[in-house]
Amino acid sequence: MKTTKDTKIEYLSKDIIEEEFTKSLRLMYRLQMLMASTRVDLKDRFVTTPSLLQKCHTMLSVVLLLGLDYIVIHKYDTILFDNETIYYLSSCVTGLQTLTFICNIIHVRFLNGDDNVEFFVKLQQIDRCMNIHRNKTVTALLLKTNIFSLAAVFVIFSVLVAIATAKGTAAFWPYIGIAYSQLNFVLELICCSNIFVYFYIRARFINSIIKNYLDPKKTQEILYSRNRSYFLFTTKTFMRRLAAQTHSFLTSDTDIYLKQLLDGFFKFQDIYKFQIFMFCCKLVGSSILTFEFMLFAVQNDTVGIWDSLTPSFFTIIDLVMALLLGIRCELFIREVKETKRLVIAVMSRHYDGRLREKSNRMLKLIEETPPHFSVYDMWQLDANVLLQMFMLVTGLIVTQMQFAFL
Repeated sequence: MKTTKDTKIEYLSKDIIEEEFTKSLRLMYRLQMLMASTRVDLKDRFVTTPSLLQKCHTMLSVVLLLGLDYIVIHKYDTILFDNETIYYLSSCVTGLQTLTFICNIIHVRFLNGDDNVEFFVKLQQIDRCMNIHRNKTVTALLLKTNIFSLAAVFVIFSVLVAIATAKGTAAFWPYIGIAYSQLNFVLELICCSNIFVYFYIRARFINSIIKNYLDPKKTQEILYSRNRSYFLFTTKTFMRRLAAQTHSFLTSDTDIYLKQLLDGFFKFQDIYKFQIFMFCCKLVGSSILTFEFMLFAVQNDTVGIWDSLTPSFFTIIDLVMALLLGIRCELFIREVKETKRLVIAVMSRHYDGRLREKSNRMLKLIEETPPHFSVYDMWQLDANVLLQMFMLVTGLIVTQMQFAFL
């Protein structure tokens, strides 16, 4: 019995999460715990699938949300929007928010449980492989990213809700369910965008190791400089100094670092592509419905200007999230492109030997498995995705205006 117990402890110890890494995730984890939408259960530095009690919490939140939405659709909206078309458009907006919430919460809580656990353990294994798992400066960058992202979104969310409550003729309390479903999904998207930052920081760290080798004179100057990271934005000089203190391209297995990083990125893509797919569909659908709602309300003067603008506030938040996701994904992709350029520079200096072989392996990794975030092979997430969705929505809006005024 004792042997079995010891064997179990030895097995679990391979998946233990470092305290510093736990701290970087704790804020987001607690917020999602409160919203009943965490992918994993993080307890005593071990990651497991959500417990039965947590799943019951999720089911209770779904039941309460459906009850609030019933009040909004069948009672409150009927009084506020006595026009039948306005009522049905408002019901469609509410239904879209609810459908997105339910699909997301089922996928997060009840599906891919083992994959979610393996992914979060993989993030820790990447740090151990790169020997930065106890580097407080690196792990603190993810914590700062979480704080900055959450603060920015919560400020925008609070301002829009305050405007809707103060300026609208209707009380906002029946729409708490819609606000809850929106905030729940936004937290998941923030978590997704922050993981992009995680990969971006590690890719930049690898690039800094190579740059320090290619330009040793500059590296010595950086080591004695006082350049620091400005809260969230990790400057190249700051990262090079951080890498030079602990790593050298001559002795570091940067090819293994890169392989582990790309493996982790593709695991990340597999478990988050459903959320990105839902988000893009929701953004296009809610934009069209919201514009149609505002257009009909203004044309027929059925509701006040602020009441007609209230549904658009959630669309504004979606646009902010699209911008955040696109930019952060693009940052990581460009950093990997920089890796490709740097290893080619190393190969141009060495025509044979261990360094050339290591650089050649890194180049093959990037060329054979380029890190593009593919959404079910339909499109790729990058900075251009927001422009593409904007063009699509604009085209549909112009079509709606033609039917309305021509």
